[in-house]
Amino acid sequence: MVEYLRSPMWTTEICDYVDENCIFFGDEEENSFEHTDIHNKFKELVDTKLMIFCAELGITEEIFTKACSKIS
Repeated sequence: MVEYLRSPMWTTEICDYVDENCIFFGDEEENSFEHTDIHNKFKELVDTKLMIFCAELGITEEIFTKACSKIS
């Protein structure tokens, strides 16, 4: 898992998304609907990438979640 999170398969798309959307976040105190939309799309991107990773390993999301909770 750690190797995957450090690999370009993970970092490239995640970093590209952050780079493309960081300009929408400034010194504003309040969250706007635009911020919420960007955040929701980011969560969707992360969820999709993790689901693909689990599918490639042949594990369920439940197994993945349990394994992550044991890493502390």
